Amino acid sequence: MKNADVISVDLGAMASGHEEVKYDGTKWSLNSEDANALVSDGYVIYGPGISLQRGTYTLVLDYSTTRIQKGVVEAASGLLETADYFLLSNNKNTVKYDFRVLADVTGFQFRLKEYYGGNFELNGVTIVKNTHDIRTYIFLFILLSICINLVLFSEKIKSNRYTILAVVGIAFLASLPLFPNGMMTGNDMRFHFARIEAISEGIKNGIFPVKMYSVFNDNYGYPVGIYYGDMLLYIVAIFRIIGFSIITSYKMYIVTMNLLTAISAYLCGKHIFKKQITSLVFSLVFTTATYRMLCIYARAAVGEYSAGCFYPLIILAIWNIYTKEKDSNEFKDSYILLATGMSGLIYTHVLSTEMVVVTLVVLSLALIKKTLRLPVIIVYIKSIFLCGLLSLAFIVPFLEYYINVDTNLDDGFQSTYIQSMGAYISDYFAFFKSITGGDYPGARGLHTPGAVLMFGLAIAVYLIVRKEANKEIKTVTLGALISLFVASNLFPWNRLYEIPKLGQFLVSVQFPYRYIGIAVAFLALLLGLTLERVSELELFAKSLYTYVAAISIIATFVFVSFYQDESFVRSIYRAYDTPDLFVCTRGENFGMYLGSEYLMDNSDVSMEALDYVLNGQDVEAELLEENGLKMKLDVDAKENGYIEVPRFAYPYFVARDSMGERLPVQAGSNNRLKITFKDAYKGLVIVDFEEPIHWRGAEIVSLMAVICLMLLISLRINVFDKILVLKHKA
Repeated sequence: MKNADVISVDLGAMASGHEEVKYDGTKWSLNSEDANALVSDGYVIYGPGISLQRGTYTLVLDYSTTRIQKGVVEAASGLLETADYFLLSNNKNTVKYDFRVLADVTGFQFRLKEYYGGNFELNGVTIVKNTHDIRTYIFLFILLSICINLVLFSEKIKSNRYTILAVVGIAFLASLPLFPNGMMTGNDMRFHFARIEAISEGIKNGIFPVKMYSVFNDNYGYPVGIYYGDMLLYIVAIFRIIGFSIITSYKMYIVTMNLLTAISAYLCGKHIFKKQITSLVFSLVFTTATYRMLCIYARAAVGEYSAGCFYPLIILAIWNIYTKEKDSNEFKDSYILLATGMSGLIYTHVLSTEMVVVTLVVLSLALIKKTLRLPVIIVYIKSIFLCGLLSLAFIVPFLEYYINVDTNLDDGFQSTYIQSMGAYISDYFAFFKSITGGDYPGARGLHTPGAVLMFGLAIAVYLIVRKEANKEIKTVTLGALISLFVASNLFPWNRLYEIPKLGQFLVSVQFPYRYIGIAVAFLALLLGLTLERVSELELFAKSLYTYVAAISIIATFVFVSFYQDESFVRSIYRAYDTPDLFVCTRGENFGMYLGSEYLMDNSDVSMEALDYVLNGQDVEAELLEENGLKMKLDVDAKENGYIEVPRFAYPYFVARDSMGERLPVQAGSNNRLKITFKDAYKGLVIVDFEEPIHWRGAEIVSLMAVICLMLLISLRINVFDKILVLKHKA
């Protein structure tokens, strides 16, 4: 069996009851009475203790258990890349777990760890050498080849190589915390990892887009893709499908987001500022802002920091609307930037969308004289219309579920009195504070935009006091100060909540300090404007740009240092594959409850409630096959009989008979999908989630809008290039 591509074990029967149950080529069996004396060291069974060569493998366990269990894989010698543990659901009979052998190992074994009671029986073990490593090498080779070809043969890249290197360097700087093994366990990391796995599993099952997630709640179904925009997560899901581990895929996603943010910030700055160096500094301070780094590495706020890459588009759009002449191309095209940026927010993070909308409303009211000009109103109307078309694929399902499905989200599950969660004013200047605040009760971590951005604010205030600030600096300074005030615990959030309807909408942001992200956008823009104004007035040394860049880089190094120090103190997450993320049940010793905002009212997701027992009346049924959300049942039903299946009864879960005809469904006990048979029936029943035709129609509209927008932008770029060529010839 050693060093084979496929290692399969034929298991026979064996009674347990030994002091230690070790795999020896026979059947493992364990029950509560046998295990009572075996759990003192936390391990109860292990084996088979074989050798494996370098490569990627899939461990397949055929088992049965009456309670969820934890398993681990390890080796006596060599080097493995695995997760801390994986779960064996009491509702399943098979689990597949991928792992990587980095250096040839001996004594490879599976362990059942921390026995949780009930009866456990292992009936089969198979170790299969998969092709994940080969696929990842091929992908990396293709990616490297594309990059080399672009560098060698693209004239545009050659002519802008120093700028490209600078932007890539900024993204690299923001990605420095990714290089250690594993990551600090962020607040929402498991939830977002489960989202990634759900999308990749859905795609592999032929579903696109993935609206109803299968992996949550032991395949009962959870509509995260309907309530929570996940457009950018398809990038990391593709990495998973290629064969990268979940932690590597997530790190690659962060690098991608850092690069996109650095690029969008630079391009935004290029159209706002007069100097190239200012655009690069703007990209640097925005991408490496302390609050943004905190969202990525400590909070694991995937939606929030992903939405940040669209902020520069919105900044540029608003800048053009209020500073450019109405006949200029910048003003006329600002609706495209604004619609694209807002659509990106909608598809990424609803709360960021809400915060930006609130900010834009306040800003438009503050600049009411310019806002009420007919050209500006037309631009806003065109922006809303285009954004609606681009975002229809998300908006239609979201609104339908939000209005028609009673969930915990509707019952005030979100925040109410949130003022105490705001940042302290002193937090904005606490640049060298612990990232997480420590492990003591009530600890508060970093809540600052960052030293360099606050330094820029100080310079702006200095200019205003000296009466040498222009109106742009004054306006942006006011926006930054208001944003910082709104993000603090001094803003009257609790009084705001008491305003009927409006208050509940505004406090749904949950944590006031999220508005620091809005403040970062104002402060980064303010720093750029301030640097150029100071340069014009020659108030400080000409090397001020260098000082600002140096402060930003040093501040990033400080963050990385604190991050690595706290990573050793706090738990490090080394997720490798799907099974270690869920079953997403709420049970003692597991801490696997990954949020319940989108659960239907009165749904019980405890370990005991999420069973696969096919309860019913006048119906006999057997589960034949399960693939994601799809289930095949063999049913023998009498007239008016019914059966409840292990799927939550969200709208558009359907049951069809062998002829494809839909059977009546409704919510049963614990909101399980209840299938009713008006007439006697014997045969197959297929249960699955099916998107309605109007959702597909909305997706087609959005897709066509994207295609038309891309063609329009491409046409504009081609025309612009031709004009440049003609000017050059002239």
